[in-house]
Amino acid sequence: MHQTDRVTTSALMNDIQRSIENWEEKDINKQCYDFLLEGGIFIYEKAKKDRERYAFLFDNMLIMCKPTGQRRNTPSAHDYRFKEKLLIKHIDVTDIDDTDDLKNGFEIQERNAQTLVLRVRTSNEKEAWMSALLSLLFRSNLDRMLDSKQKEEESAHALILPPVEDYPFSAEDSEENIVLEESHTPGEPPLIQGATLHKLIERLTYHMYADPNFVKRFLTTYRSFSNPSELLDLLIKRFHIPESHECFSENQEAFTRFKKEYVKPVQFRCSLGTLSVQFRVLNVIRLWTEHHFYDFERENKVLKELEEFLYTIKGKVMRKWVDSILKIIQRKVEFSVHFKGISWESSLSHLRPQSPKFKDESPPVEWFMPVQEELDKFSILFLHPIEIARQETLIEFRMYKAVKPSELVGSVFTKKDKAIQSPNLMKLIRHTNRFTYWLEESIITTNNLEERVAVVSRIIEIMGVFTRLNNLNGVLCVVSALDSAPIHRLQGTLEQLKLSYKKSLDEAKELLSNNYKKYFETLRRINPLVSLFW
Repeated sequence: MHQTDRVTTSALMNDIQRSIENWEEKDINKQCYDFLLEGGIFIYEKAKKDRERYAFLFDNMLIMCKPTGQRRNTPSAHDYRFKEKLLIKHIDVTDIDDTDDLKNGFEIQERNAQTLVLRVRTSNEKEAWMSALLSLLFRSNLDRMLDSKQKEEESAHALILPPVEDYPFSAEDSEENIVLEESHTPGEPPLIQGATLHKLIERLTYHMYADPNFVKRFLTTYRSFSNPSELLDLLIKRFHIPESHECFSENQEAFTRFKKEYVKPVQFRCSLGTLSVQFRVLNVIRLWTEHHFYDFERENKVLKELEEFLYTIKGKVMRKWVDSILKIIQRKVEFSVHFKGISWESSLSHLRPQSPKFKDESPPVEWFMPVQEELDKFSILFLHPIEIARQETLIEFRMYKAVKPSELVGSVFTKKDKAIQSPNLMKLIRHTNRFTYWLEESIITTNNLEERVAVVSRIIEIMGVFTRLNNLNGVLCVVSALDSAPIHRLQGTLEQLKLSYKKSLDEAKELLSNNYKKYFETLRRINPLVSLFW
């Protein structure tokens, strides 16, 4: 087994051990070198009910556990309870022909001890278990000696990292710097409940395994405890790993292992976790620029520092990663300059994209009345309700899709610096308030009763189009306007509405009842969603 694969397998063994309750034996990764198979299995006893087990097969032992059935979010919960352990060197395996009482079964005999009859659900599962067990039983003594020798070498040449004073990311895990969830899915990275910022950066770019879900969550939420400038500074420090230190001067084998497993990748296979720390840093930066470029739009200085760092990276393989990041930055800068009017001090800001071209022309404007030359006398009755609804929906959708996940994390849109932390969300909220006020104003400023009834009817018609366009924000803007105090007092106007209009308005108001119960049900049902109500 390759050294880097061994590191990944060792981490997997630790995960399995943490998921087993009442495990009081020696650590699994100190007894075994390889993990082969896992799955559900049953202990068969004639005239008795089968005992359910979940088995883990390693190169030196078979562990059988009972599933606990506890939820993973239960504090200190384990997925399995330890029941039996069988040493491979002390067992024999015998196939059992299918009978009416027993199908897909095989027998394990412990020398000078008990005999277990096991069964699985399908013939394919039986074949997998039999193949794995027999391959372990009949492998050569030379293989066993080689495994033993490799384990001795790894123990003698443990992975040595630079001292914490020179490289703060090499600090050992402890209760003071990181808290991991005790129970999690075997084979998956452990969830981090809390950690220092340096430990978070270390796990973000961990050399032993990749955790894409953690990277995604971190880049979405880190602004609640850090900032883009600090994050970039820490990533650059993480990238620059000290290699010329006295701890390696007299131990060439340790230095070689450090270079292979920590600094440079042995081979380019992300699925096996063989990426080095430096490549993981570049991967985080790539995801950061691709999905959270607004951090660089708000702080131009951070983008300049990132570009300066990228241009200093050398190496044929690394340059490919750097070039891919620079292309992302170029694309984002082009978009910001051309469509957002942002001024950049970037080496890429001179570039301009081509204006987008659309195959179909926009549909003609739907006027309800003849076009008025004096636009200052414009009335809500002039345009067709379809036209008003679709134009407002286009405006809201452009604002809605600009809202980033980070603008919602920790309710930052309610804080003093909300204009900085949630600019797009605040823009959408301001527009929603102005649109609602305009609807109210259109009703209040209409003096004639008959015309005022027509205006309210037109607003309800617009609401109907909003519903067909899946614009829930527009629907609830209309509800808010017609339910406001000034409009609520116009009972004479509201009583003149057609019965069908009153029914449509009542149905829309139900979206707000019972703590928005129907609103959330509608959210789950409609597709595509155009705009939410904030």
